Amino acid sequence: LCPVLKMVAPNYPLYHKLSHELSLYLNSKAPYVEQFSIDEFFIDVTGWIEDEDIMAFAKTLQDEILEKLDLPISIGISSAKWISKLATEDAKPFGIRCVKKDQIDEYIDKKAIEEFPGIGKGYAKKLRAYGIRTLGQIKEKKELLYSWKKPGIQLYNRVCGTDNEKL
Repeated sequence: LCPVLKMVAPNYPLYHKLSHELSLYLNSKAPYVEQFSIDEFFIDVTGWIEDEDIMAFAKTLQDEILEKLDLPISIGISSAKWISKLATEDAKPFGIRCVKKDQIDEYIDKKAIEEFPGIGKGYAKKLRAYGIRTLGQIKEKKELLYSWKKPGIQLYNRVCGTDNEKL
């Protein structure tokens, strides 16, 4: 079907090595680091980096990681863990996206539910059955999501940036 297609074999030992090196580097730069996957990390700098300095800190991290590890990274910043993960997707490739606490409502308003980490096909289908297609609509349906008990409450709070989940 595609005679010019080149298949490149994965190099898992290299990925593991780079992930470990990145973890060591991040832990030397911030007090609280959580590795989420082989190539995703959360960093909590609350009380350590002032809000007005966070973009400069992120840019320095990005530049140093590119220089030291040859890894082009994207960074999402928010006071809420899952909003920062969502912002990281918007920052790709090799950008930085900051969503301040007072910007979360506007930021999530028109975003499709499928864009949010943790909303898979099954959950998206359930939400769509209630006419919910955007993250902003989730915020408007607190009573409904809270009626779904722990998973619904957790999703609602994550989407709204009020989950207060720590690393």
